[in-house]
Amino acid sequence: MGWSRNEMALLQLVVEGHGEQAASQLLIRRILHERLEDYASAVLRPQRRTSIPALLSRNGEALLRYQRVAELDGDSVLWLLDHDDGCPLDSLREAYEIFRQEGVAKPTAIAFLCREYESLFLEDANCCESYYKVPAGLFHEGRLARDAKGHISKTLPRGTTYKPTVDQAPLTARLDLVRLQAVSRSYRHLEATLRWLCSDSAMGLYPITVP
Repeated sequence: MGWSRNEMALLQLVVEGHGEQAASQLLIRRILHERLEDYASAVLRPQRRTSIPALLSRNGEALLRYQRVAELDGDSVLWLLDHDDGCPLDSLREAYEIFRQEGVAKPTAIAFLCREYESLFLEDANCCESYYKVPAGLFHEGRLARDAKGHISKTLPRGTTYKPTVDQAPLTARLDLVRLQAVSRSYRHLEATLRWLCSDSAMGLYPITVP
């Protein structure tokens, strides 16, 4: 069953990178509070795992193993992963087929950030400009085909470098969630999965919908 509104609900995040542990926890808290007005949910410290290709290899052995660990503490599980190449919907269907064969003990959803977490910072380039104190229009705005990290690093003034473990969380704090809702498909899907996970009717896997 889903989360009860009468008690604190625990959401277990599962992420891919070191920097994303702090940043993703902050992002999910912001969405819950600022967008969904949900103050009855606690976001547990994210568990760091591996990439989606590695998770799906060997018939999803790692995916299932890490899902069981996530279910130990969380009332619900949200996988928030980069998707660098290929079609995210294909990867989502493959992962869900693995989950369906073995079953999930808690409401579970997978949200992909295409192509990577840093893509959010370019879809709202104002957050980069305010954080690094650089002129407006310096960053290419919009989701790149790939390597958002590289674009941020190359665009910064000489002597300034982008460090995920240092910069992801403060950049996340500056994201305009209303703007992302308007321009980012990845963000819209993430917000929708959270809305579902917060509902009392959430059971099993988040329904797959074609954007």
